[in-house]
Amino acid sequence: MSKGKRVASFLSGIITILLSFLMFYFPKLGMMIIVFIISFTLLGYGTRLLTHYSTLSRHMVGGKVILYIGMVIFNLGILTLTAASVGKLPVFIYLFVLFIFTGALDIMKAFEEKKNKARFWFWRLLFGLFAVMLGILSVVSCFVLKSSEGLNFLFCTVLFYSGFVRIIKAFRKTAIVYIQ
Repeated sequence: MSKGKRVASFLSGIITILLSFLMFYFPKLGMMIIVFIISFTLLGYGTRLLTHYSTLSRHMVGGKVILYIGMVIFNLGILTLTAASVGKLPVFIYLFVLFIFTGALDIMKAFEEKKNKARFWFWRLLFGLFAVMLGILSVVSCFVLKSSEGLNFLFCTVLFYSGFVRIIKAFRKTAIVYIQ
């Protein structure tokens, strides 16, 4: 990672942690902030995929898949932005899918790392189990407790964790592979 990317990762981690504290202390604004974060993330990622298709992927084998995925994600971002006034159900669905999917991926990566005898596979397994637990807590918060503040606090926890991981990755030493 270059020095510029390290600084950008560190600053985005600090901003993410500050945003989580802002949402924690002002829970009434939390649901709107969550909707805007999710929608702008989807819009940005969809735009990135569409730009990647228009510049490079249209000449590749399977490039149309990137076009279709970019269009779906971009439209999902627009749908999320327009559904901000509907309520907490779309936010719950996104958070549930996000937590369960990332948790399952982390658990699978942890077992793959264990098979390859990596050193820190246990931490990835713990983070994956934590993400699955947050997914289950989001179901409990939405359907059992019917609390939007609970979803807000779960999202604050995830934002704080994400900012903390970005700061750690900014200071992690990168491996340099030399070809001889």
